[in-house]
Amino acid sequence: GVQTCALPILLTTRVGTVLAVWYAYQSEEHIGARLVLARKSSGAREWNKSEVLLAPLPYSVANPVLFDEPAAGKIWLLFVGLKGGHWNHGEVQAVWSDDDGKTWSDPDTVWTGRGVMVRHPPMATAEGLLLPAYDEASRQAVLLRRTTGERRWHEAHRFVSPPLLQPALVRDAPGRLSLFFRPWRDRK
Repeated sequence: GVQTCALPILLTTRVGTVLAVWYAYQSEEHIGARLVLARKSSGAREWNKSEVLLAPLPYSVANPVLFDEPAAGKIWLLFVGLKGGHWNHGEVQAVWSDDDGKTWSDPDTVWTGRGVMVRHPPMATAEGLLLPAYDEASRQAVLLRRTTGERRWHEAHRFVSPPLLQPALVRDAPGRLSLFFRPWRDRK
């Protein structure tokens, strides 16, 4: 059947491999969506054939986020496991690779609150990593924090009002981060 695909997330690894991950589904993104990976080795002219990244899961997946954590020697892939019929049933999960994205760990739930979604990569800070996320049910943006070596993320800050989604962190000056949001409703 016809596959619908989300835009890919790209990461250039420390050895120059380019990884692209996206999610694809047959008809509805909350039913049967899978993560797909394509790899282009450093210096190669062609991309390798894309492949489904994880063994079949009993739920749909979405919103892949790739990032490199050099201190841990790992490439991480965060994603949302849709454990129900809508986005507010999502859980943040992760897999990691220590061989340049050739093999991946089994999925692990790294944020247990239902409805929290990721869309953009974390930013390194002096205290560890800061991950922009949002709570689909309450329509509130949140920042999650993880110190180096921890598996789980912890809520660092919640933006209560106005309703905001899909925050993105940008380092705009030494020691300064800015956060950009998408409004919950697009005004026309």
